[in-house]
Amino acid sequence: MKVRGVRLHGVRIGKWLNTATEVAAVSVEQFRIVEKRWVIADLVVKHGRIRAVAVPSWAMAAVDEWRLVGSIAKGDLFRHITKCSEVTGEGFSAQAVYDIVLEHARTAGVTRRPVGL
Repeated sequence: MKVRGVRLHGVRIGKWLNTATEVAAVSVEQFRIVEKRWVIADLVVKHGRIRAVAVPSWAMAAVDEWRLVGSIAKGDLFRHITKCSEVTGEGFSAQAVYDIVLEHARTAGVTRRPVGL
C-alpha cells in the first residue's frame, strides 16, 4: 500500500535558507557581492553541500543597519542582546532563531510553523 504525502502547490523559486541552523551560523564575512548583487556565500547545508543565497537589497539594508547599531565588524551576524540593550559577541543558537521566527509569525497571525528544528 502506498501512502501519499501532502500535495504541494506552487514552486519555490531560488534558494532559501530553510533551517534555523543555517541562519544562526551566518557570519559577516559571508556577505559578498557576486555578479553585481549581494549574496550570503559558502553556506554549508545538508550532506555537506556548499551554496550561496541571494540577498535582496532591502534585506542587505537591514543587515547594514544591524551591523552599525551593534558595532559588528566580523564574526557572527546574529548575536545576543543583554537586558541593558548591549550587543554581545555571542552568536544565536538555532533554537533561538526558531523561537524568534515562531513568535513573530504568531504576532503576524501566521498559523504555520517555521521549517527547521
